[in-house]
Amino acid sequence: MSEEGVVESDAESSDTDSPPQKRIVGKAVQNLFWADMKHRLVKKSRHLALATRTLLQAHTTSSSARLTNKFDKRVAGRLNSFEKHLGKHTKETSLLREHAKLKLLETSAPLRAEFMQKLRKLMKERATADPDMWDCVKGCYESVIDIIWEDVEKEIELNVELALLKSAECQEQSGPSSSWSCYCWLRRTVLRHYLPYDRSLFGKLTDPVYVALTLIMLVPNAGFRVSVLSLILTFILFPGPPDEFQLINFILLSKGTQFITGGLVSMSQGAVIYFKCFTWHDADLGQCISEHGPGRVSSLAGAMADYLGSIVLVWIAFLALPYSREHREEKRVAALGRSRPATGFEPRAVTESKDGKGGRGGRLAMLLRYDVSCFALSLFVLFLLTLSTMELQDREVTPLRHLQENIFWCKVLYSLLSMPFSLFTIQPLQQVLTHAAPTGFNALGACVPFNLPEL
Repeated sequence: MSEEGVVESDAESSDTDSPPQKRIVGKAVQNLFWADMKHRLVKKSRHLALATRTLLQAHTTSSSARLTNKFDKRVAGRLNSFEKHLGKHTKETSLLREHAKLKLLETSAPLRAEFMQKLRKLMKERATADPDMWDCVKGCYESVIDIIWEDVEKEIELNVELALLKSAECQEQSGPSSSWSCYCWLRRTVLRHYLPYDRSLFGKLTDPVYVALTLIMLVPNAGFRVSVLSLILTFILFPGPPDEFQLINFILLSKGTQFITGGLVSMSQGAVIYFKCFTWHDADLGQCISEHGPGRVSSLAGAMADYLGSIVLVWIAFLALPYSREHREEKRVAALGRSRPATGFEPRAVTESKDGKGGRGGRLAMLLRYDVSCFALSLFVLFLLTLSTMELQDREVTPLRHLQENIFWCKVLYSLLSMPFSLFTIQPLQQVLTHAAPTGFNALGACVPFNLPEL
């Protein structure tokens, strides 16, 4: 039987079972339509009442002012109470509309899943259509499609849900309040410019504050990168609870900048120093390297802070994931009319499921296990280098100087091994890896859904 016949037979068999489900989805669409129309009508009526009350308050007449003002005040008072009633009714209709959206998502889920299953089956058939293909290769193709398709399905569901439950109050949502006004101001300023909700990378490159912070993190000396990242992580965590996407984004951002700053830039810096000593100080090459080598770029304390901070900050963010919240969950809570969850640090979910694919952070836990292995490898290399250099009998180079040089190059090794993280800083790959809804910060310091401005 041909592929078209298989697809047609599957479609016919599914059509016999899908009419009840289609009727349920059609009813959900109808309920959403009427809920949206009711909300729009109430909202327009409220705006009309507000405009009428404003006009009456601004209206004055020179003749019969006493009677007119008395009448105007009575009408304005009734319009004021009517406008308040409409405001309350607007919130109720908005809640009903969100509930209808969520109901539509839930009822249409089986149809979407059925369509995706058919599409996956069709892709497998097309990928393995070659009759001369080996069975082992066909099995590999099918396994790869299954693995990728799971992430594709989750990403499609995420985008559908975000598009339907899209928030329109990103700018007005207020941020967390605190008695430390200076801290809140600094937090709002840094997060609004560095992690905005309405700008992509290209938009952020036009922001001088973002460019300045990025350039500071590219300085490989004296722990500049770790200092800026510590500040950003503090702002994300406090006041809590933190946002899941922001914690994941911080982990990938930290490891991505580590690969660039601690890996590529530091390696280039060390190569330039060695080349300078070889070219202009060839007579006293050893003394030049001893006095101006890469290990002398920063102090031992600064090098260790940058070395250890690269993994400590990442694991602080990762351990905070179970206590984070996701914006989609809040939208679901609002749509169902429930109370908002407590703002304290309470565990919400495990970080990783048993199969390593679900939970907070998605597949990020696998990358972090790889990061721990790389850190352990760099420490092992540092231990071997330290043992080998301690046996050297050199009067000009002290053991401490050897240790500084060893730490520098082991830090470069560890940073270069973090290259896989830099790939997932790209937004589409990051979403496939973590399945977290993108968020950002508005001018008031609130974490809101990511929403590029419309043209």
